[in-house]
Amino acid sequence: MRYTFRPQFLLLILLSWPALGLAQGGPQVDISSLVNSDLTTYTNGSDYPPNGGPLTINGVPFNLATIGSNSDTAVIQTTGQQSYSIPVNLAGITTVYTLINSADGACGTSVGEVDFVGATSGTYVYTLVEGTNVRDHNNSSFCNTATGIAGSAGFGGGQVRLDMQQINLPASFISDTLVSVTFTSYGAGGGGQPFLAAMSGFTLDQEVSLPVPLQFIPVTPCRVVDTRGPAGPFGGPELGAGTAVEFDLPQGVCNIPANAMAYSLNATVVPNGSLNYLTLWPSGTAQPNASTLNSLDGRVKANAAFTQAGINGGVDVFVSDASQVILDIDGYFMPAGTPSALSFYPVTPCRAVDTRGAADPLGGPFISGGSSRDFPILSSDCSLPANAQAYSFNVTAIPHNTLNYLTAWPSDQTQPVVSTLNAPTGAITANAAVVPAASDGDISVYVSDDADVVLDVNGYFAAPDTNGLSLYTGPPCRILDTRTNGGPIDGAVAITGIEDTGCAPPSTPQAFVMNATVVPVGTLGYLTLWPDGEDQPFVSTLNAYDGSITSNLAIVPTTNGVIDAFATDPTQLILDLSGYFAP
Repeated sequence: MRYTFRPQFLLLILLSWPALGLAQGGPQVDISSLVNSDLTTYTNGSDYPPNGGPLTINGVPFNLATIGSNSDTAVIQTTGQQSYSIPVNLAGITTVYTLINSADGACGTSVGEVDFVGATSGTYVYTLVEGTNVRDHNNSSFCNTATGIAGSAGFGGGQVRLDMQQINLPASFISDTLVSVTFTSYGAGGGGQPFLAAMSGFTLDQEVSLPVPLQFIPVTPCRVVDTRGPAGPFGGPELGAGTAVEFDLPQGVCNIPANAMAYSLNATVVPNGSLNYLTLWPSGTAQPNASTLNSLDGRVKANAAFTQAGINGGVDVFVSDASQVILDIDGYFMPAGTPSALSFYPVTPCRAVDTRGAADPLGGPFISGGSSRDFPILSSDCSLPANAQAYSFNVTAIPHNTLNYLTAWPSDQTQPVVSTLNAPTGAITANAAVVPAASDGDISVYVSDDADVVLDVNGYFAAPDTNGLSLYTGPPCRILDTRTNGGPIDGAVAITGIEDTGCAPPSTPQAFVMNATVVPVGTLGYLTLWPDGEDQPFVSTLNAYDGSITSNLAIVPTTNGVIDAFATDPTQLILDLSGYFAP
């Protein structure tokens, strides 16, 4: 990671950390004794893969030419009905990628199946049907119209089709052990060509070793965890110092499905005293070297987080010091293509609302304590479309004294029992929020005490189209920490070399999802993050006028893998990457 001061162009080298991409040393299955070694009977006598090398489809590697004890690939090749069963014995498997090359057959013909056996879940059968999730062996005739595939490639002079499936196992397998996987060919082909099946790229314990594109489903903001309440799996007691607790969110009261892959959360702490830090991460994975928020002075504080779902759909919460913890949810992410799921569309950060300005539907006056205002977001100058179903905001409160809490929600719904941010000391406070839009595009904001409110928008969620982006997420990963290299930033800097860090995404992102933390040297008016190559926008990412360590979730668009940062005053800057948006 490098960042360059503007205009001094001082270059500094920073740390790299463990990757979010393809897992190293992921689940391995020794199936060498089960593999049919004859792989040379394809069209035109071509071997699979071409030239004996590996084949990669949509980032998923399949290598059938080097079957061995460290392979996680299985193969059948047959002209009649035949099955191969591969013992697996791995817990928490949620997704399996398969590669199928069927024989010639008519559309609608069932040519085989893949059986997944769980220790307690029984058998899940994935049927392979020509014209649905596999295409014909030979692309010159028969059935080549399948659309339910995750990727495809050709070999043998381009005459043979290889189709990849992404098979999402039932939710019961998340907390189960996958015992075996069996490939079966029905021998249904008309031309006698072989049937090939390959398996690769387990998603284990929800730790995405191969990136899965996710789309968003908004929900009315809902409180799923509050340890201040009675004892229970989503209530008390408070978290003790140095402890981590798992919360299986699909089992809570907010009707989140068990197969949700990630969550849009707002985490609030109510510490007993000083709280060094809190960290959120997917259950069943190692605690990352990252923090979600800090409250060294013990104030009530909130921060948004996109958090990957773990075992049982759970998220783990660690607190360095005793604290009550509240988790509110405003949506969840499902695999791309899920009905009603939304794509993300980034925009250059833009100020949509500022009540400090002249009287206007998107301006003054301030909001009086104990009351709310509706804001017609689509009327702003931010060029947001009428089909936007949720907004990605940075919400800033400027309290007139103290502010117990602020809540944002869609204006055609009842105010929910959640909070977006808290400013009990009266400090200017910012927090990211994904806010579903009302049917007319409006949102409402309530403040418990007199306050001005600023809403900056960095994107929106809407129905998928060719320009829509999906979320690729993983455990938090630290990409920048100026405390260990380079020292504080002051003024404008360009943060480059993100692709060179251990956290580098495997494809070109169009927006980064990161937790930005400042450790000011003194007072800090504000920090702004924005896409490199564009003029600095009139927005802020966070504020720390009182000099406190402050964090905020930031979705930062990018066109070249570089982002810019501006600090009004000297501050250390820490960036933890939790995902990115890409096609």
